[in-house]
Amino acid sequence: AVKRPTYRRAKSSKVEEEDEVEIDEKNEVDDEIITEGRVGWEVYKYYMTSIGLSSVFIFVCVILINLSVLIGTQLWLGKWGDNNLSEPPIRRSTLYWIMSYFGWVIAGALTLGGAIGLSMVFMALRGSRFLHAAMLRPLVRAPMSFFDVTSSGKIVNRFSHDINSVDLELPLHFTNMLFIATMSLSIFVFAIIATRWVLLIMLPLSVAYYWLGGFFLVSSRELKRLDLAARSPMYAHFGETLAGLVTIRAFNDADRLAIQATALLDRSQTTAYLTNMTNRWLQIMIDQLSTIILGFVCIMAVVQRDESSAGYFGIILSQIGVLTDMMSRLFSTACQIQIAIVAVERICEYANLTPEARDIIPDSKTDPAWPQSGAIELKDYSVRYREGLDLVLKDVNVTIQPGERVGIVGRTGAGKSSVTLALFRIIEAAQG
Repeated sequence: AVKRPTYRRAKSSKVEEEDEVEIDEKNEVDDEIITEGRVGWEVYKYYMTSIGLSSVFIFVCVILINLSVLIGTQLWLGKWGDNNLSEPPIRRSTLYWIMSYFGWVIAGALTLGGAIGLSMVFMALRGSRFLHAAMLRPLVRAPMSFFDVTSSGKIVNRFSHDINSVDLELPLHFTNMLFIATMSLSIFVFAIIATRWVLLIMLPLSVAYYWLGGFFLVSSRELKRLDLAARSPMYAHFGETLAGLVTIRAFNDADRLAIQATALLDRSQTTAYLTNMTNRWLQIMIDQLSTIILGFVCIMAVVQRDESSAGYFGIILSQIGVLTDMMSRLFSTACQIQIAIVAVERICEYANLTPEARDIIPDSKTDPAWPQSGAIELKDYSVRYREGLDLVLKDVNVTIQPGERVGIVGRTGAGKSSVTLALFRIIEAAQG
C-alpha cells in the first residue's frame, strides 16, 4: 500500500490524505535491469557501426582540421602580440593583422559548421534509423511468450525514451566532447609553450581526473539504468488506463487510478533527482581541480615574466579562465556519453531477441498446390507456452479426415485453447 498525501494538490474532494491505494507489488524495474557495471566496448562498436565507420573517419578528419585551424589562430595572435617587441619591429598595418585574424576565424567557423552538420544531419539520422530497424525487426518476429512476460510500458519505453537518446543525446555528446577536447588540448599546448613547468602538474592532475571519473561513473551508470527502467511501469499504467477508460468511469474509479499514476510518477522522478545531485557534486570537484591549474599558471606568469614570450602568456592568461569551464564540460560530457550509451545497450537487448520459428520450413517437401484436402494429423505432439514451463499438451495423437467437423470438449485447463494456438503456430511445438 502506498500513501499519497500530496494528491490533495489535485483538489479532489473524494480522496483524503489518509486513503491508501494498492499498487501492484511486482517490481518491474528490477525485472527490466539486466546488465550492471561498465558498458562493454561491444556496445560502442555496435553504435559506431550503426552510424557508419566511413562517416566516423571523415568526421574525425574534420575535427583534426578544426584543431589545426584553432592552433593556427592562436599562433597568429601570439605573432601579432610579439610584433612590436621584435628587433627590428615588423612594419605591418593594423588592417593586415585584423583581416588575417578574421580569415582564421572564418576558417574555424566553416570547419566547425561542417563537422556539426555531418554529425547531426547524416551520422545521427543514419544511426537512429539503423538502431530503430534493428530493434523493430526482432520485436515483430518475437514469440508470443515474450509478450506474455513483457509489459507494453517496457516496449514503449524502448521506442520513445531510448530512441530519443539515440536521436539527440548521443550525437550531441559525442560532438561536444570532441570539440571541447580539441579546444582544451590547444590551451594545454600553449600553456606548455609559455612555461614548461606546467608539465609538473600534468601527471598528478591526470591521476586526479581519472580517479574522479571512475568514482563518479560507479553511481551515475546505475542511476541512468534505474532512471530508464523506472519509466516502464508509468508508461504501462498510462496505456492500460487509456485502454480501460470506459470501464474506469463506469465504476467511478478514476480517483484511485489517478493516485496510482502520481505515485508511479514520483517513483520515476526519484532517480532523476539523484542523478542531478551526482552531476552537481562532479561540477564542484572539477572546479577545484581547474582552480589549481589557474593559480599555477598565474604564478609562473609572474615568475617567468622576463624569460618567456609575452604574447603566449597573454593568450594563456586570457583563456585560462575558459579552461576551467572547458575541463568541466569535457569531463561531464565524457561521463554523459557513458551514461547515455546505456540506451544503445538496452536497444541491443531487443535487437538480440530470440525469434519465433521460420515462416517457411526449409526442409519441408510440401506440394506447391497444398492443401488439396483439409486433413490434419498430430503425431506425439507436445507443446509448452515458453521455456521452463510444464507441457500443456503431451504426446497428442489424432487424425482429422477431410470434411470432418470436430469439436474439442474438456474442462477448464484441459488444453482446448492450446490446441488452437498450436494449429496456427502461435506457440511452437516442443516435440512431435
